Amino acid sequence: MSIAVRSLATALLITPLYACAPAMQATNTIDPVFAAGQVWNVGWGDATQDTLTVPALSESKRGTFSYTALTSTGARSSFWYDPMDSDPEFLHVYLTNVDPRWEKHCWVRMPGSVNIKQILQGVFSTTFTFKSFGYIKSGDTGGLSPCTLTRLQ
Repeated sequence: MSIAVRSLATALLITPLYACAPAMQATNTIDPVFAAGQVWNVGWGDATQDTLTVPALSESKRGTFSYTALTSTGARSSFWYDPMDSDPEFLHVYLTNVDPRWEKHCWVRMPGSVNIKQILQGVFSTTFTFKSFGYIKSGDTGGLSPCTLTRLQ
């Protein structure tokens, strides 16, 4: 077989693989936890609760997924899932408000797949704290109050 024929044969075999590459990558970029339209109950560590609907995906890069939108009261809700970097897999759901200024964060370490009515245990904070990141890294709650996430639908 001549070099030209071998090169053509190689190109014909490899080209279909490159054509499939975007489709293969797409299967690795699907968030297995959150999806737009899901409804979640958040039991914050301050003894309050909110029922939140996951908005449309707002950002997906480097294996993380972020869904952020304004609620009917003007607060910003965000659902964040990070399965891919050096931290253990974790979820982060939070509400923030500008005036008056307040924040609520619920962090859940290594959630795995989540079923409807399954209660996930995590830690609550009112700011981004080193204790929150310590919990993500090691599971040490560091005196933070507990929070819960429950997918309702």
